[in-house]
Amino acid sequence: RERYRRAVERSVPEVATAIADAISGGRSVRGALAGASSSLEGPAAVELARLAAELELGASTGEALGAMRRRLRSARVDALVAALLSQQGAGGDLAGLMRRLAAAAAERDRVDDEARTATTQARFTGLLVVALPAGATVFAELLEPGFVSQVLTEPAAAAMLIMAAGLQLFGFAAIRRLGRPAE
Repeated sequence: RERYRRAVERSVPEVATAIADAISGGRSVRGALAGASSSLEGPAAVELARLAAELELGASTGEALGAMRRRLRSARVDALVAALLSQQGAGGDLAGLMRRLAAAAAERDRVDDEARTATTQARFTGLLVVALPAGATVFAELLEPGFVSQVLTEPAAAAMLIMAAGLQLFGFAAIRRLGRPAE
């Protein structure tokens, strides 16, 4: 369900462009919503086809858009629906608004992708930093068999190693948490 919602969110630029194209072609808002699904693919096409079916069964535009909004629970879909409903009531250049919304949504997707790439690199670097002491321990054991067991027989050394391992795990968890972009 979450993947489906994200796929629809990622398609908001295409949805807004399809609606703008239909409105520019002379269709009403209802007609644009009904016809937009034919130019789309995937979950966005499914959602707009469902919306078109609700409109055809007699639901008002506001009711059908509200149902889609409740189904998806997405801030990006909420923005699309709010733009459609506000322009329906207030009037104005809906096609232009849809094109601006599409451009803004596409820019947001690009920025999110860049942030995800940068944080992925940071998480990988954190993983390497955490793995270095374990790799050094294995290397020391290979050079001098029994080294680790000698170190672990000393209570102070064993305590320090356990504390260091705990701090490494804590650091790794912090890096993963801080390196995850907000949704």
